[in-house]
Amino acid sequence: MPRPSSPLISREIAVTTSLKIIADDGFDGFSLPRLAQALGVRAPSLYHHFNDKAELLTEVAKHVLASIPVPEYDENEHVFEWLVTLCCSARSTILSHRKAADVVLRYLPRESLLEMQERIAEYLDADDVPTDRQVLIIDGLQRIIFGGTAAEAQFPAAPRTRVIPGVTARKQPYLKAALAANPYGQAELFEESVRCFLAAALEPAA
Repeated sequence: MPRPSSPLISREIAVTTSLKIIADDGFDGFSLPRLAQALGVRAPSLYHHFNDKAELLTEVAKHVLASIPVPEYDENEHVFEWLVTLCCSARSTILSHRKAADVVLRYLPRESLLEMQERIAEYLDADDVPTDRQVLIIDGLQRIIFGGTAAEAQFPAAPRTRVIPGVTARKQPYLKAALAANPYGQAELFEESVRCFLAAALEPAA
């Protein structure tokens, strides 16, 4: 498809408008013609900035990643708390774009994470975490953040007794009892999961 002779929109506006459309209409309601209509341009104008829909959604995913607040690192404190705060910050940011969580999971280039992964490795090393445990920690936290948050985003926010949806006392009596005893809301459950994982991962290997 030929491109217009001059750009009518900016790359940044296209990305932020795409995110708004996804927030309003869901991922299934997003398309390049829908975006062009929202921007008041013809669809070919988008090809000044993006080769295709996949490239645009990649930029949407990177935009969400870039908006995650990174906590200040205090070299006088153990990296454990910094990692917990970072993970919780990532979760809350992704869930603030709940309908775009699947876009982040599917389209975020893994190389976009390298800078943060390098920083985590540096801080783990500064705290004398054994080098052979560092990839376990980095990869495990990444799975918790992106996999766990994307799964959570598929359902509405729920109170602590319904953090697992669809449970009934007749069909799942043990699970129903476990939910009744559960002291954690969704945010607290996520944080405690991160803490449990880190506590285990930071233990010396047997």
